[in-house]
Amino acid sequence: MELITKAFAVCVLSASAALLIKKDNPPGALALSAFAAAAILLSAAGYVSKSMDFFRRVLELTGVSSALVSPLLKCSGIAIVTKLGGDICRDAGESAAAGALEFAGGAVSLYCALPLMQSVLRLMSELV
Repeated sequence: MELITKAFAVCVLSASAALLIKKDNPPGALALSAFAAAAILLSAAGYVSKSMDFFRRVLELTGVSSALVSPLLKCSGIAIVTKLGGDICRDAGESAAAGALEFAGGAVSLYCALPLMQSVLRLMSELV
């Protein structure tokens, strides 16, 4: 809860500052927004690490193959990076680049999910 409160404050302050300087210095406003986003992501990295430790422990206790869970985690990471990158591109006025990034993110997510889909198909073929 503490992190999200701090992240909210950083977002509001950086967005306000970016709006103030945007007309005089557009690249500076974009850099400020990107820096704020990077600072928040770095702050959240500890939570991601703790979550990954939890998932590793769950996998150990349940005996579930990491090949089943890994694609889900990869797709989640791709979605986060794609969303953030697309928003930064849109802030810079590059909506075409944002669209291309989002398409690429979808394609890479689908590719990362293929092993999971193959496992599901194998399981279904064994049941039939």
